[in-house]
Amino acid sequence: EEADNRLANLGELCSAVAQFQEDNEDTSLGGFLANASLASDLDNLQDGQEAVSLMTLHSAKGLEFSVVFMVGLEEGLLPHFRSKNDPLSLEEERRLCYVGITRAQEQLFISYATERRQFWGARDVAVPSQFLAELPEDLINTNGMKKVIYRSRRQSKNTKNYTVKKSANNQGENWQVGEKVMHKSFGVGQVTNVFGGGQKLSLGIKFGKSKKIIDPKTAPMEKLEY
Repeated sequence: EEADNRLANLGELCSAVAQFQEDNEDTSLGGFLANASLASDLDNLQDGQEAVSLMTLHSAKGLEFSVVFMVGLEEGLLPHFRSKNDPLSLEEERRLCYVGITRAQEQLFISYATERRQFWGARDVAVPSQFLAELPEDLINTNGMKKVIYRSRRQSKNTKNYTVKKSANNQGENWQVGEKVMHKSFGVGQVTNVFGGGQKLSLGIKFGKSKKIIDPKTAPMEKLEY
């Protein structure tokens, strides 16, 4: 039975190739694969039928929806970490983000994580995508956030600032493991240890892959909340 299913799949593939050759001038393998990547269950929907569709930004090209959710707008994802030192690749990532934004006809929801599990299992602080700072402020409605402007170390000097939530007291002694900070030199970090108290208070903070012991009373940093 499994062998019959595989033969049937091959037959479907051959039929799809034959149909593609009849309908298109570009009959190259690349053209066929590009066309196949755009095919989805949307092709089988009736007019007026509602459905939720999951797709990549590439496969969304040419499509439009009343409501669009873009998730994972973080540095390292969009833009991809491989593009951060290549202006041409970064511009291509920006165009890809534009594609996603302009798929929405009525409403667009954008989200990012505050932390994300890495391939090796460790959790790391997630930094909002620099593209968020390029959106017109008058078109953005942010729910449930008190904002503060800061710049990520991963952004270039020519990149605009973006916003995150800030706690009311960034110099107090009520520090807890897991809290986020913004250091003027080291960027976004997460408290991993709290040592001592009072005038002898010090914190163990992880910035990316490095960990530092810092005196919160004198360090140029602010406590952040998400």
